Amino acid sequence: MAEQKLLCIHCADTHPDFPLGKSHILQWHMGPKDLFNQEGKIIGVKYKGKTYASRTALPLDFIFGTPIAKLNGRGWDRPGYRKLMLRDGEFVQLAPDDGDDWISPREMTWGAKGINSTAEHICLAGGRNSENESRVFSFHEIYPDAMFTSLTSYCNQFLVDHPGDKISGHYMFSTKTCPNIRIENFMALSGIDLRHLYRK
Repeated sequence: MAEQKLLCIHCADTHPDFPLGKSHILQWHMGPKDLFNQEGKIIGVKYKGKTYASRTALPLDFIFGTPIAKLNGRGWDRPGYRKLMLRDGEFVQLAPDDGDDWISPREMTWGAKGINSTAEHICLAGGRNSENESRVFSFHEIYPDAMFTSLTSYCNQFLVDHPGDKISGHYMFSTKTCPNIRIENFMALSGIDLRHLYRK
């Protein structure tokens, strides 16, 4: 168990019209992943953090009604995010959250290497524009007003509940542009004090 220090914001990097839901995230993250050698031959299948000899050796599990043997994901034992924000601003719970200042092993998600034990990860549905481009945008180019209002409220309440924590974006811990906006620009636009911005 470690003390929570960050709220890390991600995006699903999906088209604005893609009907993203909890089932997609869990299947993408927790579905089995084929492992290949240098010659491109399958040498095993990763599922829930374990390696199996083949897909026929996988347990008879289902993720939202789909047999895992039919899925291709990352093979993780949990999702990458604790919550998913839908396009209408509603939040969907993906992993446990007891609301305190500590991240227990069951609350931890695989959002960004190096910070998972100290960060709450949330994901915004979307991240691409109507032309299906993926890059850095201004907030309202890729996310609707409902998401701006909801994310602003969520961040403000998060800082009330965890006053010493900072707000960050996935790009601060990787080479990705995720969540395809600059968090400091969102915070300035939403009136959130930039002293709460994570800085390396």
